Amino acid sequence: MHPLRLRPAPDWLSLSRALGVGQPAPATCPDMGLVTALFTTTCDWRVSDLVLVFSIGIVVQRRA
Repeated sequence: MHPLRLRPAPDWLSLSRALGVGQPAPATCPDMGLVTALFTTTCDWRVSDLVLVFSIGIVVQRRA
């Protein structure tokens, strides 16, 4: 693949915009911590939260 060609976003990345679908702006909560992000139903997850949670899931799955 040519280095300047954009790759499609991974499927999990769309989780960072799940609640904002159909809305003019994403449902963001910039002051939300990681623990709050795990249990929120009113804000979209930040990409950094998604990366951390999926990384932990992969590590736990490989150890099982």
